[in-house]
Amino acid sequence: YTKPTSGAVVQDAAGNDAADFSAKPVTNTTPAPSDTTAPEFSRAAVNGNELVLTYTEAGTLDPAAVAGNAGFTVNTVAGATAITV
Repeated sequence: YTKPTSGAVVQDAAGNDAADFSAKPVTNTTPAPSDTTAPEFSRAAVNGNELVLTYTEAGTLDPAAVAGNAGFTVNTVAGATAITV
C-alpha cells in the first residue's frame, strides 16, 4: 500500500491515515465455499401460458441472476420465431 497524496486513503476509526507499507505477509481468511455444485437443468413443462423450468438445487438459485434474460431463449417448434420470456 502506498498512501496517496490526495483522495481515498486507508484510515482507522479515528480518521488517522495509514502509513505506506510493503512486503508484509497476508493471510486469506475467506472460507472456502460450502456448496460447489452448480445447479443443472432438470426438466421443462408448459402449464397454461407458463413455461416452468426445473433445476437441481432450485432453492439456491440467485433470483437476481434469473430475472430478465436468464441466459436462455425460447423458440417456436420450428425454431424460427423467438418467444419473449
